[in-house]
Amino acid sequence: MLCDSTWIALLEKLQNIYPGFGGDASNASCKLQVVYDFLNGQINTVKLTDGTTNDTLYSFDLLSMLSKGTLLLTDLGYFSTKFFYAIQELGAYFISRLKADVSIFNCKTQEKINFVKFLRKFKS
Repeated sequence: MLCDSTWIALLEKLQNIYPGFGGDASNASCKLQVVYDFLNGQINTVKLTDGTTNDTLYSFDLLSMLSKGTLLLTDLGYFSTKFFYAIQELGAYFISRLKADVSIFNCKTQEKINFVKFLRKFKS
């Protein structure tokens, strides 16, 4: 499954229903959350939220769509170690970019992994 969102500016008169950030952005906006199922080639879910809702909040809605063995691809907007742990607990998998401030540890030795040094081992 693939999940992503897009932000849409709306007419100002909709700001009570779909608040935006204001300033240089619109006072009214919405986000369209879309979940695409690669195996079936279909859109699984489309959800409309206000424009100020963080993707991380929506990420926990995704848990009900996952089953054992499911692979979920998301971008950094959905990055949450609690969310990733919940995916693991379901027996599902995820692929996400790493945030710059995240540390990686060896699960057996609990030693911190220098990811840059680790990647330099691979020449090609």
